[in-house]
Amino acid sequence: MSRTIRAALAIACSVAALTVGATTAHASGDDAARATAKDAREAAAKATGKGSAEDAANKAAEAAREAANRARTASDAASDKGDTVRLQVASSGKCLGVDSASKDNGAAALQWTCNEGKAQQWRAIPTVDSSFVLRNEHSNKCLEVENSGTQAGARVQQWGCTGGGAQLRWRMVLVDPVNKLYQLRPMHTPDRCVDIDHGKKDDGVKAQQWYCNQTDAQLWRILPVA
Repeated sequence: MSRTIRAALAIACSVAALTVGATTAHASGDDAARATAKDAREAAAKATGKGSAEDAANKAAEAAREAANRARTASDAASDKGDTVRLQVASSGKCLGVDSASKDNGAAALQWTCNEGKAQQWRAIPTVDSSFVLRNEHSNKCLEVENSGTQAGARVQQWGCTGGGAQLRWRMVLVDPVNKLYQLRPMHTPDRCVDIDHGKKDDGVKAQQWYCNQTDAQLWRILPVA
C-alpha cells in the first residue's frame, strides 16, 4: 500500500486529504518560493551596487521568473507520482468506472462490478490545496462535474485534465473511520457529494452529485491498486 493511501486511511478527522503526496508537492513549492525571494534580493542587491534602480528591478524580476519555473517543475514532478486506486461505493460494493470504457470527453461515470480493468482505476494526484485530481488510467481523462454544475443531480463524468478548474478537484472526507469510508466532494461546490442514484445496486447506474447525507450511496472505500 502506498504512502499516500496509508496516510489517508489513518486520518480520523472530518476532512481527510491523503496528504503524503501533497506534502511532497507543497515542500517543493515552498522551497522554490523561498528561492524566489532569495534570488530576487540578491539580484536587487547586485544591481543596486552598480547604481541602477532599473537594472535592480529587471534582475529581480528575472530571478523571480526563474524560481517560479523551478517551483512549477518540482510541483509537476510530484503530482505525476499520484497513487492509483479503485473507488468502491458502500451501497452496492461496486466500483466507479467510465461508461463502456470510453475515452471520450463527457463519458459518464457509473458503478459496475469491480474488475481489473483500467477504466475502474483512478490516479489520485495531489494538488496544492490538499484536494485531488482523479485521472482515469484508461482514458487519461479526469473526473469532474458536468459544466461545473452546482445543482443536485448534476452528472459526474470524465473530461480532459486541463485548466485545473475546481470542478476537476476533489476532497476525500473521512466520515466512518472504523469502516474507512469517505465522501468525494467537488471543490467547486463542497456541500455536494458523489452519489449513486437512489442507492441502486445494478451495474450501469450513473454517478451524480447530490446533497451530502452520509448514506451508503455516497460513501466510498479507497482501495489501492497493487
